[in-house]
Amino acid sequence: MTHADGWGFPQTKLDAASWSRFVATCAQTVPVAGGGTEPRYRICGFYSLDDPLKDVTARMLSACDGQLYETADGKIGILGGSWSEPDVTITADDILSIEMQDGFDPFSDYNVLNGTFISPAHNYQPTPVMPLRDTAAADRYGERAEQFDNDMVPSSGQLQRLMKIRYA
Repeated sequence: MTHADGWGFPQTKLDAASWSRFVATCAQTVPVAGGGTEPRYRICGFYSLDDPLKDVTARMLSACDGQLYETADGKIGILGGSWSEPDVTITADDILSIEMQDGFDPFSDYNVLNGTFISPAHNYQPTPVMPLRDTAAADRYGERAEQFDNDMVPSSGQLQRLMKIRYA
């Protein structure tokens, strides 16, 4: 966000409190299925200086379920990676108009989520993880799969956490 080859924002433009909270969230240790622990979120990958900054930022944020936002005082904040209570609750009195659309449809939406991450242990090649599967929906409506690949995620545990968020 502050590097000259990136967005080049001055440090004062960043909301220090939200960035500090996000760094702490990413550094939390989580258990690994094979034993031991790892940080909740890390980034591992590359990009070209010719790549659009918007695309690079989106790829990085997708590795940690992150989202940038503008604060009320015009600073850049970051959130994501874990549940947090909303700052504002929107009620019917706050809604001036609404446009509705169908949500999840068990007849047409995926019920199997496949994914790959870039594994340092496998020479940085895309490596598949165990799919998330809604067995009941797959048995009832037929299996429909979606692919979720993340070229900035360095571990299967991290990708599986992100897949659970996406699946939910």
